[in-house]
Amino acid sequence: MDPYPLRSFIAAHVLIFLTSLSLSRAEQFPAPETIPAFEELKDSVEELRIKNIAWRSIDWNYSILDGLKASQEENKPLIFWCHIDLPADDKRC
Repeated sequence: MDPYPLRSFIAAHVLIFLTSLSLSRAEQFPAPETIPAFEELKDSVEELRIKNIAWRSIDWNYSILDGLKASQEENKPLIFWCHIDLPADDKRC
């Protein structure tokens, strides 16, 4: 005899529910012949992409010394961006 009949009952019904849910979702996916080709997908993604983003036109310096020199020559402020691949709440940067 099962010592936990309610647990078995709930597990069986959850399994039945998930199986029926997965079978109902399987009908929603398109057949392989209706999936668009890579080039069509690429073109549709490129249409969504913003063409002229300001930060892409900046001539970035990877050396702080080169950045300081350019900043002084052009009389513009220096922006220092540090990314060390740590969580945002890390206190080191």
